[in-house]
Amino acid sequence: MELSAYLLTLDKPFTYDAYTLRNEVLTSSLNTEICSFIDGENRWKVQYPRIHFTLLDEKPMIVSMNEAIETTDSFVNQWDAFQIKGQTWHIQSVEIFHDYTRFEKTNAQYIYRFLTPWIGLNRQNFVHYKYLYAWERTAFLNKMLSQNILFLMNDFGYQLTFKISCKIRLHGLTPTQHPEISMGYFTGGFQSNIYLPDYLAMGCGISRGFGTIFCCDKSHPSKQSDIPSLEE
Repeated sequence: MELSAYLLTLDKPFTYDAYTLRNEVLTSSLNTEICSFIDGENRWKVQYPRIHFTLLDEKPMIVSMNEAIETTDSFVNQWDAFQIKGQTWHIQSVEIFHDYTRFEKTNAQYIYRFLTPWIGLNRQNFVHYKYLYAWERTAFLNKMLSQNILFLMNDFGYQLTFKISCKIRLHGLTPTQHPEISMGYFTGGFQSNIYLPDYLAMGCGISRGFGTIFCCDKSHPSKQSDIPSLEE
């Protein structure tokens, strides 16, 4: 799986969320190829969106994967400004990041940080989670992360041939409930025996900019003995 991420430097801070920017692109680029990947024919051919938006330090980022990369390249090269509710932002520069994965098992553990909160609990399991003990919550969230990765592997055509290992490294086990979509999110990170591309998004709420990850040290992944235990 190949990934390209486009970080936009604007002439002023962006004051809206990623979902608002996504909808602005849909509105201003009707019947174009990029819209077919965001909320159209190409989007509904897959489960995981091949193009989504997120925010990093008030800078918008467009993340594209596989068959959507060429379309996103073309769109970004022609995109110089956008307007939301009477305000205009001019794009001053674009920094592009490339990464990829084969979803292969590694002998080391990679440590990931959530750059944006991870929505690990949908409406249904949010209620179930409230009645779990602390040790049950840890196991439950580890399972959710493993299922997130398995979902990605399946949607990108990879077959699971080994056990996925995940261990949460969150700032706490009490979720914050999103006021609009009634799902529970967490901050912090996790570790896994699979390498995942920087700026990939995991969990629910991807179209709203949630779950964006970053590998803390891809050149020197940790051995199991190097990783501190979870602090609850």
